[in-house]
Amino acid sequence: MANKSPRFLNQNAAPAKPPTKLNVVIDICGNVWSIVAAFGGIILGSAILFYIGSQNGWGIKPTFTVSSGASAENIAVNASFLDCLHFSVVTISTLGYGDYRPESYGRVVAAVEVVSGIVLMGLFVSRLVSRQQDRFTRRLVTGQLNREIQDFRDSLSDVLLAFRNAPPIELERASEILFRASGLSQSIGRYWRHEAQEPDLADIIQIRAAGRLLGGLISLLETVDLYVAGKSRADIHAANRKYVRNITESVLTVATVLSTRVDDDGVSHSNDRVVELVNKLRAQFLLHQPW
Repeated sequence: MANKSPRFLNQNAAPAKPPTKLNVVIDICGNVWSIVAAFGGIILGSAILFYIGSQNGWGIKPTFTVSSGASAENIAVNASFLDCLHFSVVTISTLGYGDYRPESYGRVVAAVEVVSGIVLMGLFVSRLVSRQQDRFTRRLVTGQLNREIQDFRDSLSDVLLAFRNAPPIELERASEILFRASGLSQSIGRYWRHEAQEPDLADIIQIRAAGRLLGGLISLLETVDLYVAGKSRADIHAANRKYVRNITESVLTVATVLSTRVDDDGVSHSNDRVVELVNKLRAQFLLHQPW
């Protein structure tokens, strides 16, 4: 089995790294369920504080008239946990029935809870709207990405057709065709290097379309391999060697991006084939010498 993480002929052609764990954690912390959990935690925590305060004279106190002969003070001291939980819910929602009021340090707890409720409610609503927008945006991005992949495939088919229409490549046409292939492969390589920075690349990409593009690049690399077969460095013009290098680096970049960001057996197999061709070109054409 070929190496899954090949050494790049040019380290500048290596794909960008996937998002860090910190970025993933930040994204997770911003989802709706995390906000809901924060709501529940603040409600429960504040209720516990109100209950403890009620047992020590600074929690919550009823504002309604007390019947059954007991004093309002005694009821405030003996406020149940359910009363404190009820007060916590109406406080964080800024509803405020007015049946209980905070006292002393309880006012601080209530103030913090109100501010937290306002902030979290804003985050909750904005996140719901954002999730809906993300769905529409993802559809647009996915469609655009696949159209760009198809455009690359069409251009790549034209280059491969030029190779097939001139077998073997005549010397005067070699530079022209290799120049076109080099420019196109570099554009594809830069495009995928840029896309590799997207954290949700695996979610928006159509694996089959990307796999077909990689297959076309492999066909291009195989054609280049046939062109340099049996030739030494002296037999290849310096400009053509540069074009071959650019093609090799770009195809290797695309294969590495897809194999490291997409979990697919077909892509993994294609990456193995790319590594095999790159190693063959280096051994046969370069003889481990610099490009």
